[in-house]
Parts: sequence; C-alpha cells; structure tokens
Amino acid sequence: MEQQPSIIYIDEVDGVCTKQGESETSSNTMQQVRDLMQSLWSRLKANGDKVTVIGSTNHPEKIDSAFLRRFERRFHVPLPDTHLRLRFLKAALFDVLHTLNEEQVGELAKMIPSFSDDDILNCVGEADQDTRLELYDSEYWVEVSSSRAT
Repeated sequence: MEQQPSIIYIDEVDGVCTKQGESETSSNTMQQVRDLMQSLWSRLKANGDKVTVIGSTNHPEKIDSAFLRRFERRFHVPLPDTHLRLRFLKAALFDVLHTLNEEQVGELAKMIPSFSDDDILNCVGEADQDTRLELYDSEYWVEVSSSRAT
C-alpha cells in the first residue's frame, strides 16, 4: 500500500466472511469472498504493511473462524444498560409527537434490554412513520396540541 499507515474498516464483517452454510448467498460465492479476504490479509502481513484492519459486527458467532483468527484483538461493546436506554429513548422521542409521560418512557426503557441505540432509533422512527401513514389514511381528523408530553 502506498498510503501508510492506513486503516481498513469493514462494517458488518459477518456479511463478508460468514461461516459456511450460514449465508443466503451461494456457498461457492461465499467461499470465493473468504478466499479473497484471506489472500489480501496474508499479503498485507507478508509485505510488512502498516495497515490496521477493523471489523465490526452484531453477530460474531456468524463469522468464519479462520477469518476471525486473523483479528489479533477483539473487543466486546455491551448493549446499553437501562439508564443509557432511557437517555437514547428520550433523545429519539425529542422531535416526535407522543403521549408518553416520564414514568412510561422509563418503563419502556426497562422493557427493551436487548435493544442497542440503533435499535431504539429504528423502533421510534418506525412507530412515528407508521402513525403518520395511519393518520394519512384516516377519514376523520381531530386537532391535537403540539406540545410534547415529556
């Protein structure tokens, strides 16, 4: 590589080097991708290149073990605790018209222990979009105050 030191970041690395039999893509295609990735990685190491490869995934159990061994270090970032989920929920709900009070938002944060911050944002966004679509299709309208409940 000409530009060194360099960082190569692979998001959702489980989609690139999935264990055999766990991908919806043909096994032949996935084997070719695994072989290509391992070949490139070996070449980087053999040339003494100053390249750091970083991969992230929500499903480390799906990554091919031979590929996973090439990562020298692994870091586990745990899901947010109730306090952080509450903060994420409040942030996600900030610009959304809703009727939840502080206590209900707190209870909701306790009910979703397996949600990441991204899951919370997606869930709130989907609920907001579904509500808007439902309202769009409504025949009757009632005016509601635009002030937030929280």
